[in-house]
Parts: sequence; C-alpha cells; structure tokens
Amino acid sequence: MKRALVIMAKEPGEEKVKTRLEICLAPKERVELYRCFLKDTVEEAILLAKRNSSNLFIAYTPTRAEKMFRKMAGENILLISQRGLSFGERLKNVFRDIFALNYNQVVLIGSDSPTLPLGFIKDAFQGLCDNDVIIGPATDGGYYLIGLTKMFPELFEDIDWSTSRVLGQTVTAISKLGLRSNFLPVWYDVDTPEQLNFLEAHLRCLVLAKERYLPKRTAAFFDIE
Repeated sequence: MKRALVIMAKEPGEEKVKTRLEICLAPKERVELYRCFLKDTVEEAILLAKRNSSNLFIAYTPTRAEKMFRKMAGENILLISQRGLSFGERLKNVFRDIFALNYNQVVLIGSDSPTLPLGFIKDAFQGLCDNDVIIGPATDGGYYLIGLTKMFPELFEDIDWSTSRVLGQTVTAISKLGLRSNFLPVWYDVDTPEQLNFLEAHLRCLVLAKERYLPKRTAAFFDIE
C-alpha cells in the first residue's frame, strides 16, 4: 500500500492569506498567523506520516515559492507545485499528479485547521481501505479533508468553491458517480473573525484540559502557553 498525505499551502504574503481576517488583524499579523498554522500543520503531519508509513507532500503555490517551502520542508517532505487557475483545478491537478506516481491512497488536507486531531487523518487512510472517497466535513459548509483511492475529476468540477455549498455539491457528485464513501467528524477551518475567536477559546480549553497536543506556534500567537 503506497500512501500520500498532502498539505495544500500557499506562500505567506500580506495580500494573499487570511484576507477575511483583515478587519481584525493587520497585514503582518495575518501573515504571521498563517505561518503559524502552516508550521504547526507540517510538524504534526510529519509525525503522522512516520507512524502511518505514508509519504508527506506539500502542494504549494505560487511556483516561485519553491525555495521557501524547500527550506521549511527539509529532506523528508516532497514538494509539488499547484497547477491551475481555479481552486478546483488546483485540487484536481494535485490528485492527478500524485496518483501518476503510483500511490494507492491520497489524503489531502488544508493548512487552516491547526487543531485538527491526527486521529482524523489516520481514520481517513483506514477508511480508504473500504471506500473510494473519504470526506472531512467543515462547519462552514466545505471540507477540511478529502481522500481518494484513484482519480475522480468530477468531484472538483462544477463546485462553487469558497461557499457553503461545497460539501453538498461534492456529496451530490459522489452519489452520481456511485462511489463508496464515508465521512469523518465535523471540524472547523479558521477563515473569519468568528472562527478566529473560536480558535482562541478552543486553544485555551486545550490548555485547561491538559491535552497532549497543542499547536504551539498558533498558541503562542495568542500568548497561550
């Protein structure tokens, strides 16, 4: 079984990341927050990849950011450039490019959920042993994870990306294709001021509960220890 875990990532830049947080964070704060998200996500993904015998990829954009991501990734993470104008095209091409490398299971996550439990990703790989597709539904109507056993391009076509219709339209596509599917627990991305407030509260709850995993860079952004 050849498995790939892929993190979708963009270059931290003032005009490109966390734009919906501009009403509550200064440009440099948005960049720093996203950098924290990304580094925490990569750190946890490295641990999971080792335990789960999977190869870890960062699918990055834009192309010129390769040097920056190579420095972040080190030697144990593979890099792949995102291709396509729309988000759907980029998702589709990432899956297509990695399946072309003869992987049997590909699980893709974003970099906007720094508190995402590792167990969810582990369950996604396990679920792909009996299903064609695994979805991690997000509270905003999208999804924080998608896993496939082979290429199904229709899952990324005619989708209203960045809207609350993404999950429903994807489920409809899964049904039309007659695919075997399963779903992970609902989790949250952090894109809006309300979600940012929830994240801070959640991090403080994790500290009070003495949970093992705390995304330390993201917590430090809020001065949480």
